[in-house]
Amino acid sequence: MDEYFKECVKDFKVPKGWENCSYHHDACPSFMYKNYQIFVNHYNPKKRECKNAKRFCIFNDDYEELLYTDNFNEVLSFLK
Repeated sequence: MDEYFKECVKDFKVPKGWENCSYHHDACPSFMYKNYQIFVNHYNPKKRECKNAKRFCIFNDDYEELLYTDNFNEVLSFLK
């Protein structure tokens, strides 16, 4: 994981069971959990590639966006 990707997740502990599936051409790191891919944008909105992007985005296997939020607790609730 490159330095920018490490910086994106430095403010929280990646939950157990999340597998890093980041790809170096992506704008931010991502993790797989069950059949979901969770993208984690930088905690500082000014450092995100897309300035209006939310912090977290969850996709399913069909690449449908299921959750788009700045709230990590919403991510955890969704994945339960």
